[in-house]
Amino acid sequence: MIDTDAAPGSTEYCEFDAEDLLKYIGARTALTRHLGGHSGDWHAEELYGGNLNRVFVIRGPDGALCAKQSLPYFRLLGTGTQMPLNRIHFERHTLATHAKFAAARIPLVYHFDPALRLLVMQYLDGYQTLRSALMNGQNCEHVGPQLGEYLALVIFNTSDLTLDPAQRRRHVATMADNSGMYRFIEDLMFTEPYMLHPRNAWNAPYLDSIACEFRTDLALKVAVSRLKRRYMTAGEVLLHGDLHTDSVLVNAYDTRVIDLELSLYGPLGWDLAMLFAHLLLNYFSCDGRADNPAQLERCRTGALTLLETIWQCFECTIIRLWQAGRAGQAVPDAWFGDDNGGTELETAVLQALLADVLHDAAGFAGAEITRRILNLGQVPDLQSIANQEQRARCETGALRLARDLIVNTAQYTSAQKIAAAARAQRNNAR
Repeated sequence: MIDTDAAPGSTEYCEFDAEDLLKYIGARTALTRHLGGHSGDWHAEELYGGNLNRVFVIRGPDGALCAKQSLPYFRLLGTGTQMPLNRIHFERHTLATHAKFAAARIPLVYHFDPALRLLVMQYLDGYQTLRSALMNGQNCEHVGPQLGEYLALVIFNTSDLTLDPAQRRRHVATMADNSGMYRFIEDLMFTEPYMLHPRNAWNAPYLDSIACEFRTDLALKVAVSRLKRRYMTAGEVLLHGDLHTDSVLVNAYDTRVIDLELSLYGPLGWDLAMLFAHLLLNYFSCDGRADNPAQLERCRTGALTLLETIWQCFECTIIRLWQAGRAGQAVPDAWFGDDNGGTELETAVLQALLADVLHDAAGFAGAEITRRILNLGQVPDLQSIANQEQRARCETGALRLARDLIVNTAQYTSAQKIAAAARAQRNNAR
């Protein structure tokens, strides 16, 4: 159960520092019991919370807490850039919803203060981001099955496969006021990389030519317009919304997802696309980061194997859930009597659904790769490459793949084809 509290001590929004947070927690017994001891035994330390939040770990003799507070601005662009504070309300809602059927992948939430836009959660001690694990060449075999199952549970349980249509539409309306965050993504991903814009920030001058190509590519821009329209209108499933490799925490056996402030009712394959894009960005960065052939092979194999495993486990879980029964009306059981095609028709409908998800994943992954190279939010996988010409070769290979994923989406009928296309583009870019 989440404790929601606007008092004592809560007031109008103000940005907390570590001292403020310790005072705040000290006034709430429901939180202090997670720490043990007394206020003099506690220590608060700010972690890096990305561009949108302040994140702290609060440690005590018996345990630790994680506190996350929304910032009213985008750090990278400075305090003059306004960001909607209410996004954390939607994050809290999505955390609670996803925890109903995928609790093992969600950190426990202990407290929410709507006035201060503050969440206090379980601190996942000993975890690191999936991005860090991949960049360090660590074994992530357990991550694919856990993420694949999580994504399948989300799609199946928050879509018309399970929900009554009217119920799903009410859920869509509940998330609609997070529109300020949606607009931010619409601009960053689907608009600005394909025009001259002050927020664009590619690896100049090495990528000047390909950036110009993307601005003048008619087929690409038509395909991007379709993706943008789908993002804006397809309220199909309650998504994480920003499921890249920094939004996944891992240890040697467990996987958790965090940072759901961009959550939305959106396209079926969106969350898969974000993961695919960042795994592919990691893959293309390997040639610039690996110090020896063994490390290079481990890096390249790890990212693509994880991509394929996520899809395989997602697909298997969707099939299992489908066969166990669907309560929603999107695919009526009455269709599948023996007189209407029976098992053959049911298999065809299921395969069509999975194909739609994969096409979403391919197209939106291409758009995310493009955004992360030509616009704000560039990734450490590529930024850590010291030789800028080598970095540009890696980025060019990723951009060539991104264009093909966007323009020729229908050709990507399996995760293996996405991985094979990445290998081919890497070889061409070397």
